[in-house]
Amino acid sequence: MATHPGKPAVNHLRAGELRRKELIEAARYVYEQKGIERSSVKDITDHLYVTRSLFYHYFVDKDDITEWVLLTYVRDFVKLAQRWNERRARGDVRTAVSQCTRLFRQAVFD
Repeated sequence: MATHPGKPAVNHLRAGELRRKELIEAARYVYEQKGIERSSVKDITDHLYVTRSLFYHYFVDKDDITEWVLLTYVRDFVKLAQRWNERRARGDVRTAVSQCTRLFRQAVFD
């Protein structure tokens, strides 16, 4: 990779990953504000002040980015459940079931 004097080398692969992540986060935000059905690719790109052609460089269509958004929700939920499981009192099954049920309901409805 060529570098210019005084400028650090740019890792274009990493920059692409960051742009993809920004688009996913923007889609998640827009979906939470407007709902998935009422959101468009234009809403997502407008939120970031980027072009739709940039969006289509990273994603095939709205369904494609929506799959990635859903993956972020699943990852967040798994982390939440793991943290809860690590902190729960072992052997107290009644409390664990109650807490677990509350956690699942909160994750689904909030």
